[in-house]
Amino acid sequence: MPNGPNLEKNEHAATGAGRGVLFLTASKLYFMVAGYAVAFGLPRLLDSAGEYGDYGLVNRAVSVLNMVIIGGTVQTVSRFVSLHPAHAQAITKKAFKLQAVIGLVMASAYFGAAPFLAHALGDSSLSGLMQFSSLIVFCYSLYAVFIGSLNGRRLFNRQAMLDAGYSTIKASLILGAAYAGFGVQGAVIGFASASALILLPAYIASGHMKSSGMISNRRILEFQAPMFAYNLALYLLLGLDLFAVKALCDPSVSGELAGLYTAAQYLGQLPYTLVVASTLVLFPLVSRASSIKNRPMAANYITTSLRYAAIVLVPLAVLLSADSTRAVLFFYPGKYADAGPALEILAFGGLLLALSALSCAAISGYGRPGIATGILFFGLLVSGFSNWFLVPLMAMKGAALSTVLGGFAALAAAGTFLKARFGAFISLKTFFRLTLAGVALWFTTRMIDWPGRPALAAKWCVLGILYFLFLWILREVKRDDITNILKNKRGRAPR
Repeated sequence: MPNGPNLEKNEHAATGAGRGVLFLTASKLYFMVAGYAVAFGLPRLLDSAGEYGDYGLVNRAVSVLNMVIIGGTVQTVSRFVSLHPAHAQAITKKAFKLQAVIGLVMASAYFGAAPFLAHALGDSSLSGLMQFSSLIVFCYSLYAVFIGSLNGRRLFNRQAMLDAGYSTIKASLILGAAYAGFGVQGAVIGFASASALILLPAYIASGHMKSSGMISNRRILEFQAPMFAYNLALYLLLGLDLFAVKALCDPSVSGELAGLYTAAQYLGQLPYTLVVASTLVLFPLVSRASSIKNRPMAANYITTSLRYAAIVLVPLAVLLSADSTRAVLFFYPGKYADAGPALEILAFGGLLLALSALSCAAISGYGRPGIATGILFFGLLVSGFSNWFLVPLMAMKGAALSTVLGGFAALAAAGTFLKARFGAFISLKTFFRLTLAGVALWFTTRMIDWPGRPALAAKWCVLGILYFLFLWILREVKRDDITNILKNKRGRAPR
């Protein structure tokens, strides 16, 4: 039986985890809303699907580097700060100086490589846009240090407010520039301006940085370098399909197809967008369990997070797939209807990638970033080969199917490792119950046709409720799950 101090410590940790999930989930939901406001607003402000495709390609290219930097840096700073909370400000300052150099090098390299990247995509007009977006890479490298410091100190409320503020500024400037008639160029300039403007608030929120020699640059780089590789694999896996559509399809239509696929990709990756908050909370929790050699605690965090994520994300992927064309037309103008068939497949790719990312975040948090990176590169290899073979044959559908294959390969590898190492993964019982509920939901969605956007939204809500009731009947969702969620909302520890 646990003693008083240990029980109190566990209660406090669980309470922090619950509140962290709520704060970060709320901010990521707002981030999603702001991001999708841009995704759904730009097609109405730009002249053609081709222009939207140009924005999508530039945004995806710079986002790969941004997320390599912000993901690797956030997790690295978070880990060191969570392990040495008394030296948080010193670690932050050391990381800031190092990251300024790394960010400058990466931004300069991207600027110089932009003409070659544009040529590889078969469109030299993208070069200037990519070069200007290199400013975003440098700004993100600094912003990531502040976010990592807040995350490691479990100041999830400050982190959430910063993310929400940045999302607001970014969406306003991008849409404002496009509305003013500055087109794709204006949208990219708005993105770059927002990344620069958020740095001062981030510095203030993080607090004064003190000098100390406790953590060396070498120690930071030893952990950070594998995380850079980890995030490079992850975000290439998330975006390779769009680049393949642009580079491997008929040049006479590749621009328009890239615009259509950008629309399908934004919707298809909704499951990943929703699971990002869970990865940000799960990483420091598993990292802490690693530092105190508590494998059962880590296993509990991993199993619970994956199970809840799967329960929530399966119906989202199923509804997007079963009503793919209507989902596209719900959010986009009529000229984007041809993105529907790709979304029908891509929705399941988004589900698999979301669960893969969550699994790999747990592996990395336990101090095995090299293994997590290897798993993601394995998924990327499968996706890359599949794109090379399928896109020339099936165009957008080939790209979507390649994402499914890459996501499945990564999830299977991650699940095998977690099961062998911790005995932690989605159980077979849960898998079969969710599969049964998902198949039933897919066919039911196909059978019901309620015309109009309000009716479609109502249909999704009704079917979503029926899905969870079905899981209740199957005993997958139980009273304890609801009790734990309610206790987390009140800031109390779940059982």
